[in-house]
Amino acid sequence: MIITAHGGALNTGRNGVKFFETIKNYPVDAVEVDVRQKGGELYISHMPPLFLKKILPLSFVFEFIKENGFKVNCDMKRGGTAGAVFLAAQKAGAQDRLIFTGRVERDDLEELRGSAEFLRAKERGVSGRVERGDLKELRGAAVYLDPKFFGFSIDGNLGRVKDEIEKLNCPFVKGININYRRCGESVLVEAEKYGVGLSVYTVDDAAELRRLTGRAAVENITTNIPDEAIKIYAEKGGTIPRKTR
Repeated sequence: MIITAHGGALNTGRNGVKFFETIKNYPVDAVEVDVRQKGGELYISHMPPLFLKKILPLSFVFEFIKENGFKVNCDMKRGGTAGAVFLAAQKAGAQDRLIFTGRVERDDLEELRGSAEFLRAKERGVSGRVERGDLKELRGAAVYLDPKFFGFSIDGNLGRVKDEIEKLNCPFVKGININYRRCGESVLVEAEKYGVGLSVYTVDDAAELRRLTGRAAVENITTNIPDEAIKIYAEKGGTIPRKTR
């Protein structure tokens, strides 16, 4: 299971330097940032800013996670930019540290598939058409889709969700990104039954952390209280620290 520090965790402010300077001292697995694009520039901000001058670029985040051994949960605020994020991460040497949540649409998945093919072709020195068999997973990257992606209610339908994910033929799609309030016992049991991975947000209550930590289907928990999440994970037998150095 991955523990992700929500942007602004520990009252540090979202998408700012204080958050990164603070969280690097905690043995979480990932940091969450809000990703947007403007004028071809990728940056992190929860809301669209008027000016980019004081906004951190996504390239800052990639250097931070490489230096400190984290993954990054890119909460995509608009569809159509996931491919650009992957290629930027590849340029920075951080493509194996990506988690995508938020507005990931079908066109984004096609872009990610194409990026994977491009990377594979580059590694093999291949020019021209890449054969279907050359498509590989995005080097440890993962996508957790919003329930709205599927166009039907996921309640009681996780078997159908699993079928739809398999039809996408995108091995980097691991499951769904779900609010903890929707992640009751019936959802946990059904997700475990059908093998649907759950990325659960934003869990800021210790009792809820205890309820979700250690469940087979829960692959990621995003929280504003990572210190408490780490403590609970360790109490349940998890190994700390677990960063991807």
